[in-house]
Amino acid sequence: MEENTAINAAEGSVYLELLTPSLNKNDTLAEYEHERKTGDYIINCAKVIYTKAMTSKEYDIFANNLLMDYTWLAGKGGAGSDATGISDAEFFQQLPLAEQKDWLENSFVEVVEVSAPGRETIYINPEGYNYARYVLFSLKTSKPILEKREKLEQEIEKAENEAYKINDAMIAKQRDENRRRGVELLKKCRPAGAKAAIISRNIIGQRYTDYCDSKVETKEIIIGWSKNTRDLFPEMRKSAKNSGLPELAHLGPNKDIFTCLIVSATQYSERGEIYPKGTLRYGQKSHKFTTMAEAKNWLDMQETPRKLSVDTDILIDFEWIIKEESIEHRENYTQGGGYFLKSNARHESGWEIFKAKYYNDDRLADIISKKGCYCVG
Repeated sequence: MEENTAINAAEGSVYLELLTPSLNKNDTLAEYEHERKTGDYIINCAKVIYTKAMTSKEYDIFANNLLMDYTWLAGKGGAGSDATGISDAEFFQQLPLAEQKDWLENSFVEVVEVSAPGRETIYINPEGYNYARYVLFSLKTSKPILEKREKLEQEIEKAENEAYKINDAMIAKQRDENRRRGVELLKKCRPAGAKAAIISRNIIGQRYTDYCDSKVETKEIIIGWSKNTRDLFPEMRKSAKNSGLPELAHLGPNKDIFTCLIVSATQYSERGEIYPKGTLRYGQKSHKFTTMAEAKNWLDMQETPRKLSVDTDILIDFEWIIKEESIEHRENYTQGGGYFLKSNARHESGWEIFKAKYYNDDRLADIISKKGCYCVG
């Protein structure tokens, strides 16, 4: 929609305090009424750069088609300031504090005033576009709201900054105290001749978040010391047992993963596909244990798997087997996890044990200073 009414530059423009509804880019003035009634708006200091006088009919059409393109709005609006003597800087934050305050005190949004006989005068901030992107309204009561609001915001910001400073100081003090206490504990707890700590770590797996490292460490506990830097699994298993931690019982000596499964006892064919001996039975639940003895004891109480028929009407025999998997991981390669004990994959949730050959004293002191993070049997 285009009108023929001329656009006039507003001479002697003054700052106005205008109401700006929080929800913008509405197509009709009626849609803005809800925010105005509920108080869901902010107050902006504005400066009228152009005025647009319409007839009542033109205004009504415009009020119901705010998102249409209008050439008389194109390129107008945006923010500005009447402050003088402002330094040339790429970013506002690079200005001296005094200039920042001066710019803010004299800042405004540029608006186009739209009026018509018998209609409410509204103000448009197109933000450089050619449609009514933001519609602003006059305040019914003239009060220095913006000044009060800015003053309150400054007071709040100042109080928050003071609170942050106090909080940061307390955190720094606590961190220094923990570091000091950790250094003292490390001196007392580390045996003479120890070259590496044996650490258990609980992680939460987050797969595929990063190509090289996709896990989040949640807790580390020193469970032993070693006089060598070799990756010896018996040494790690012994530390798990000596720690007495129930969370690490499954990583101790003679512990691995023993899974009881039902598999086919012979080769068979179904729907044209050949299935070799040892094929898992569809839909079964796995039963896992940490020792072979536990798995065998459980199997002794189970019934012989029933036979199943296939499309040849032949009954296929199935049998129980015990699948053994080691908890000893050897990933001594690029982007690998090194040598560690764990009952599942590297990036999955669970406890793992490894030898911290490259942890310096500061990191060890940080671990040992935390409550419950030192458990050496």
